[in-house]
Amino acid sequence: MTSTVAQHVATKTEFQRFVELLDDTERRPVVVISIAQGRSRPAIDERGVHAELEDSVHLVLLCPEATFWLTDRVGKGCSVHSGWARVYPAGSEWRADPRLAPLIAPTPSNPRRAVERIAEAANAVAFREAARHVEQRSSSGRHCLVTVQDIVSPVQVIVADEEKAQGILRTYHLVPGLPAERLVKKGQQLSGVLTGVGRLLGEFVPDPPRDDPHGRAVEFVGDGVVTLARAESVTPGSARLLLHPRVPIQVTALGEGDLTKEVAEGDVVTVEVVVVDGELVATFSDEAPQPAMPVLPGGPPWLEPDPPKAFEPDEPELEAEQEATSLPRDLGEADEVAALREENVRLEAELARARGENRQLRGELRSRRALVVPPVFSDGVAQLRFELWISYLTHIEEGQRERFPWPETYGVGPHFLESLEALVRSGGIKRQRIIDVCAEVLCGRAQVIAARAVKPWTVTEHGKQATRSDGAVAMRVRLQTESAAARRLRYWKLPNGEIELDRVGVHDEGLT
Repeated sequence: MTSTVAQHVATKTEFQRFVELLDDTERRPVVVISIAQGRSRPAIDERGVHAELEDSVHLVLLCPEATFWLTDRVGKGCSVHSGWARVYPAGSEWRADPRLAPLIAPTPSNPRRAVERIAEAANAVAFREAARHVEQRSSSGRHCLVTVQDIVSPVQVIVADEEKAQGILRTYHLVPGLPAERLVKKGQQLSGVLTGVGRLLGEFVPDPPRDDPHGRAVEFVGDGVVTLARAESVTPGSARLLLHPRVPIQVTALGEGDLTKEVAEGDVVTVEVVVVDGELVATFSDEAPQPAMPVLPGGPPWLEPDPPKAFEPDEPELEAEQEATSLPRDLGEADEVAALREENVRLEAELARARGENRQLRGELRSRRALVVPPVFSDGVAQLRFELWISYLTHIEEGQRERFPWPETYGVGPHFLESLEALVRSGGIKRQRIIDVCAEVLCGRAQVIAARAVKPWTVTEHGKQATRSDGAVAMRVRLQTESAAARRLRYWKLPNGEIELDRVGVHDEGLT
């Protein structure tokens, strides 16, 4: 097999050239992908790796025999496993500490994930190397302010200073593992050192980011925001999400819920985030999200929503399946071995398809809260009570209804329906959203969802809790989180525990 994007090592001569490259301490990082014994192509998509990293690395494919030659040359601890990949930094430190050369396993059920891990590892290696040489480069260049002119590839950006001198910025200097279009945008300004001026293009090394991502995240969230986050790890009871590459947030399952059915590692999900006692608190949301937080101040959103279109296998997967039906059998190879090889390729393609379909189903499961309840009562209050009951049955699973029971009685204030209709007419919130939060309040679920921020309603901003002559106390709940004109629900809690829905409105109008 040959590759148009990688250096292929299959002969002793090619291997010797590869070893010379590996020994060069001034080179770029080397990404080695090994072809497993008995396979004609790598399990890791080398074209996907090339698309992510381009010429920021040397990309090498080792045939099965060459993988054994490498083990003989550098030792088992520094070699690459059969069928795996390894990223070798410049220098020779990795020979004494193999951990400096990350190993990446193939991921048959999600081929894209292995590519992403290689890109992250390669960018991290390059970032460390760049950090070591920043001081040296600074002495041969000049410190200046540059403006992003163009994004030419996932790893390269053209910048220019005030004197129109241009340079290339390699994105691993900023944040390893993210494509340029998710880090910078045209017109964005960066400070750093421009070297090599006088050539067609110099090289720009940005200053290390002096940033407080958590502080910016709190400012970004403000009074609350519905936005995007990426799942970093998921267990049945909780999901660790990234609002920013350095700002984790957590979603916790309620009761016996299993979050692994709703989200998987790498999914981009919509979340509602609020600040509670200085901490970022999140829940899944089916509202339309605002753009994700930028990685760097003034930059573009670092995430985009997962595409809603039906899953289609990537081109490498299709080719793998085609190869399964046309793979030539080597002379002398047993028929059953060839059949197993073909079946393995076919199953890998099927697994990739299944994963794409599962991702769609997880998104549908997270969005199942969105209901459309038809009008069945002419009386407005009767229709409201019907919609509240349907929302409760839909969103509270049967196993959770003992913990969150529907109240035998509850009240609807004389102005509640009027305020609900007025708030919906004013725009910015759907009727079903209000119904869903009211149902959560009535069954007690809102009180355990931090993002709802159930708190006493006070007469003034820092005054006492409002009370009525019958002893009822006023409470307020977030209906929606926005930086301006966030919607709120106010309700009364009677001495016997019964709830009366009072009215909904905008917090600037008194519902604080």
